[in-house]
Amino acid sequence: MPFSRRDLLIAIAGSAALAMPAAASISSDAAQMRSAASDFLSAIGGHPAGAVSFNDGRRINWHWFPERFFSGREGLALKTLSFDQRDAADALLAASTTPEGFAKANAIMRLQERLGRTAGDYWISIYGDPMTRAWGWSLEGHHLSLNYTIVDDQIAAGPIFLGAKPTLVPEWQGIDRAPMRVEEETARALLLSLDDTRKSRALFDPTPPGDTLTGSNVQVQALPNVGLPFSELPASQRALALAVVQQYTSVMPRGIAAETFARVSTASDDQLWFGWSGTPEKNGLYYYRISGPGWFIEHDNSRESAGHIHSVWRDVSNDFGQRLLYG
Repeated sequence: MPFSRRDLLIAIAGSAALAMPAAASISSDAAQMRSAASDFLSAIGGHPAGAVSFNDGRRINWHWFPERFFSGREGLALKTLSFDQRDAADALLAASTTPEGFAKANAIMRLQERLGRTAGDYWISIYGDPMTRAWGWSLEGHHLSLNYTIVDDQIAAGPIFLGAKPTLVPEWQGIDRAPMRVEEETARALLLSLDDTRKSRALFDPTPPGDTLTGSNVQVQALPNVGLPFSELPASQRALALAVVQQYTSVMPRGIAAETFARVSTASDDQLWFGWSGTPEKNGLYYYRISGPGWFIEHDNSRESAGHIHSVWRDVSNDFGQRLLYG
């Protein structure tokens, strides 16, 4: 479906909203997550598959592969949960995301039905005891990996992986079947709105890489800035870039989503960059990167006739709570 001017205005408004003070503080987010995680553990009766040691190496062994490619995934499959247990899992996800992020995660899971799979092929794990100082939890499966670490009243959200196949499909059974539409079409609209000089600089490579460069690496280094600094973008185009960033912060708890978005949106414009490789044309193969101090977004749609998105948010020093745990 086409991405209209009205859609773009809504996307910009959404990003602006997250720049406002959060209704809930990060500490209250942490308390809600602890409560929801404890309720989930009670609902599953402490099932060992869903309750994993915080120090278990699998906590940082993250993937977004379907089950047939990664059969060793820890956790309880959503498809095995009773109605009450699934309600508890949904409550934990809702406590760990904004409403927009909750809807996006569920849409990505539902999209599996287009591939002949089930939306229950996702695994949830609690790492450690939510009532202790350090604990975490994850939800992951094909095209979705959400990882949260809580230390005292602080929260680290990441790595965050969001993907889709197919990418842009009609509404189906009353559900938006294009969960990555904003990430794809807003970034393209930004690129196409640039004048020829800026566009030629934003296009840093004619050939996209074929996937995200950082893959499922546990630790990453900052990727080189590519393309154009935000300081060369007019206000409306800067807003489009921030609307893309907002899609990733939306799958963080509300307080940390607002704090992270504020950190990004108030950074010096010469520290924020947008770059594109591949073709700017719709249905063409492409990759783009948005980066800033200590973080980056990779978005790749350069396989299967531009019908297969892989994208990731990485906080270089705080994925899996490294900065919270070790300073």
